[in-house]
Order: sequence, then C-alpha cells, then structure tokens
Amino acid sequence: MKVVIVEDEHLAAAKLEKMILKYDPSTEVLGKLDSVESAVSWFQKNTLPDLIFLDIQLTDGTSFDIIKLVELNCPVIFTTAYDQYALDAFKLQSIDYLIKPISKEKLDKSMEKFENMKDNFSSEHIDYTRLLNVVKSISKDYKSRFLVKSGSVMKSVNVSNIAYFYSEDKLVFMKTKDNHRFIISETLDELEGLLNPSDFFRVNRQYILNFTVIKKVHPHFNGRLKIDFLSSPDEDIYISNRRATPFKVWLNK
Repeated sequence: MKVVIVEDEHLAAAKLEKMILKYDPSTEVLGKLDSVESAVSWFQKNTLPDLIFLDIQLTDGTSFDIIKLVELNCPVIFTTAYDQYALDAFKLQSIDYLIKPISKEKLDKSMEKFENMKDNFSSEHIDYTRLLNVVKSISKDYKSRFLVKSGSVMKSVNVSNIAYFYSEDKLVFMKTKDNHRFIISETLDELEGLLNPSDFFRVNRQYILNFTVIKKVHPHFNGRLKIDFLSSPDEDIYISNRRATPFKVWLNK
C-alpha cells in the first residue's frame, strides 16, 4: 500500500508515519507534505497513492484548498480537530477521520475500516463540494472559560484574561494577564482545537500566545522572530523560520 501524509507539524507527521508502518510494515510512505503549496505541487506531478492522510488546518490554508486545485480521486482520511457535527458530515461522505491527538488504537481502527472498504471505493462516492460547504457552514464553539484551582477553591478564568499557555516539566500552565499562573489538564495539542485561532497562535512546541499581549515582533537570526510582550514570560520566545510566515499572516488578519 502506498500512502501520502499531508501534515504541517513535522513531529505529528513522523508519529503518524511510525504508527502506519507499525500497523502494516509493507506500507510505502511516498511523501510527507507540510503545506497546501507543496501538496498541490506533489499531486500534480505524481500518481495518486492508495490512501491520503489529510490534515485540515495547514500553515498556508486548509486541505480544502488542495481539493479545489487537484482531484484527489482516492481514499482520504482526514486528521482534524473539528467538532462532532463536522465529523458526522465526513461520515456521510464515506470518508474516515482521526481526531487529534491521534492514538495507535484510533489509527488501527481507521486502517481496518479502509481495508474493509477499499475494494468498493469509488471517487464518485465523495462529493467534495458538498463536504466543503458543510464544513464552512459549521460554527465551531470555541472555549470561552477555564475552570482552575487556586489553593483550596476553584475559579473560572475568561479566555480574554489569558496571556498565554505553556508547557514545562510535562505540565501545562495558563498565565493570566494579571500575572497569575494555573495548572490546567489540557495539553497544548488539545488547546489548539479548543481556542479560537483568531485570538491564539501556537508559536512553537512550548507556547500558545494571545494576540492581545504581543507588543512587538523583531527579526532574529536565520529567519526566526523574537516577540516582545505586554505581559512578559520568564524567558525570551522565538518563532522558527518555518512558523514565521504563517505567524505574520495571522498577525495581518
């Protein structure tokens, strides 16, 4: 079986590849593509694989931008953080999906479903235009408050009062604009699907920032960016060269 992975997070792509090969060591991963641009270029130049793993949110757009530009007449498994309503739409289109973060158990079940249906698969079963319209029509409810523990009591923190989230020593913390820190149970990967992407941006593996606390952005070495804050973390925060362009696009929305 030949597979292509479209995923903008390199670690996530590598983890997914490892799980696919563990499920079926004979699988050939033809490519790991990290953007709309690279995916469109690859699919225009190469024969389609037996199966595509397609991330919905990419650094330079969404996977539906790929579908608009090239015909993916082969089975697609979406990897997504969309809510259940969107996933119901995928099921109606006979397309499987994996909810991030992806576990081996979820992948194995998805691959078993693909194996069971691949002989009867036809691109005519997939109405990509309808799928795109359904997803666009869905209004996702992003998290508006976090319940946290402060001493022996609990309190609710509005997202508008959150400066950033960060990971440290295998724990995830929330830092408020008035400089209070709380441990939360969600991982940074989970937070990416819970927070409104118009307000929060994952700048690196350790930090998710609120737009309102960004004061200045400075060019740094090797195409990286350095951020100055209104509410400063204890350390300097840098954005990699790979994340710099989507970060600037996000700032310019």
